[in-house]
Amino acid sequence: MTKNLEDMTYEELLEHQKQAEQLLENQKKEALNSLAQSIKQQIADSPFDIDEVLVAMGVKASASPKKGKVRAKYKHPEDPNLTWTGRGRSTPQWALDYLGIEKLDRKNPEHQAKLKEWEAKSR
Repeated sequence: MTKNLEDMTYEELLEHQKQAEQLLENQKKEALNSLAQSIKQQIADSPFDIDEVLVAMGVKASASPKKGKVRAKYKHPEDPNLTWTGRGRSTPQWALDYLGIEKLDRKNPEHQAKLKEWEAKSR
């Protein structure tokens, strides 16, 4: 038989509140787990994957298309594992050494000629 809340002492009410909060938390976890399982099963039974569903719900931003790797334009003549695409902020040191220059200046006609010659050899 439950006691009337109005007849409880302060300490009894606090204990009752603590038990109620714990019970609420447990039921919330169970309800969330049940919902998650249901959603997982619906997605598994559908032709869509979780990311597509999340994007459609507005929860997740659409992934940008993946960019492919760029083929290397230049290869080191002695070590084919050293390659360079010709892109990026800085030129690899091994490439500068191979070209015999300290810094690549793409506007310099001599540097352009060396790069074109090297690119032709690398193919």
